[in-house]
Amino acid sequence: MGDFQFPKALHDELIRDGRAKPHPAGFPNVVSYYVREPEDVPGAVELFRMNYERLRAREGRRG
Repeated sequence: MGDFQFPKALHDELIRDGRAKPHPAGFPNVVSYYVREPEDVPGAVELFRMNYERLRAREGRRG
């Protein structure tokens, strides 16, 4: 399982689209992604990439 924190709108979109689940402990703005089969790995990698790129862009704006 991977847990990822996203802004509220993106968090809600990922859950609505079925690309992630709400965090089981109810942490706000955190989604969970379960890797149970090899076929699940690309979805986890996509969420890692999305989060990484979002944070890189944010750091770039800070200077």
